[in-house]
Amino acid sequence: MDRRERAHLAYLHSMPEVGQQSLRLIKDKMGAFEPVFKASSRALYSLGLPNRTVLSILEHRHGNISAYFDELERKEIKICTIEEADYPAMLAEIFDPPYLFYYDGNIDLASRFCLAMVGSRAASYYGKKQAHTLAGQLADQGVVVVSGMARGIDTQAHRGALDAAGDTIAVLGSGLDIIYPAENNELYHTLRKKGLVISDFAPGTPPLAGNFPARNRIISGLSYGVLVVEARRKSGALITVDFALEQGREVFSIPGQLDSKNSEGTNQLLKDGAIFVTEYRDILQEYPQYFTAVKPSFAEQPSLFELDNNEVDVLKCMSHEPIHLDELVAKSTVSMGILSELLMRMELKGIIRCLPGNYYVKV
Repeated sequence: MDRRERAHLAYLHSMPEVGQQSLRLIKDKMGAFEPVFKASSRALYSLGLPNRTVLSILEHRHGNISAYFDELERKEIKICTIEEADYPAMLAEIFDPPYLFYYDGNIDLASRFCLAMVGSRAASYYGKKQAHTLAGQLADQGVVVVSGMARGIDTQAHRGALDAAGDTIAVLGSGLDIIYPAENNELYHTLRKKGLVISDFAPGTPPLAGNFPARNRIISGLSYGVLVVEARRKSGALITVDFALEQGREVFSIPGQLDSKNSEGTNQLLKDGAIFVTEYRDILQEYPQYFTAVKPSFAEQPSLFELDNNEVDVLKCMSHEPIHLDELVAKSTVSMGILSELLMRMELKGIIRCLPGNYYVKV
């Protein structure tokens, strides 16, 4: 597809009511997109497009196509259509794949072995830690981690892969030029530079709630499997699971605390037959044709320190959720003076982590 035709395609998709199915129908019936801009209303209606789509095309097709496409290029927003070699084979095989998507970054990542990691936006410390650790370990084995750049689990999945010098893909529920959430501005730009960012929504599309199920379908569509790290019973992450099952993908889940609302969804998935995951090997062993020899992960560090009795006592008082120093004093059998020294020593050993506000958590 030459630049002129690509510009007409992009401008057409920017019009209200012109979605992926309309693009596919136009291409199938007319063979190209530029003729749409000169076709009569009778010809457009004869394509079988919805009335609202035809009316939108007739209203909006007289804009400055060249200027619009120049702006996309200035923003380094690229287009990949299903007819091109770079279009990911896994995505192409799902029901009704998007005719096009927009991207920036290394498009080759989408054709490698991808695994989706999803979960709660309001994630617990436990969930965030598991997401970051597992993403790093999987990325270290050559897995491309796919997620949605949302708060919580998604963010930690991307960061875990990047921190392991691995590869990761973000699929957005907005236009490629819209950063959501805004707090992930730095992550977004890092992903465009070191990974891949994808959206099947036209540039400028805001992150409307109705966009995210469609985004989730792309996340699972790119991936060989979906790992749910932490999710409430009615979490949006479970929509990704539904798509994964429809697409014939494996579903994995991490067990969570029995009394945690954030783990109700993941624990139910395990009851329903999701593959139980307590370490990254549990995932890789499901794909022996791709991972015949699993190397030791960068995150698997042998324990270099033995714990003394006081450290064991303190550790028993802690969990993967933050606990305040005052509560540790009340729960443990050591004095404040000794406890402060123990906590410092345990942090140096990498056993625990000190958080702002005198909170501590197991690592």
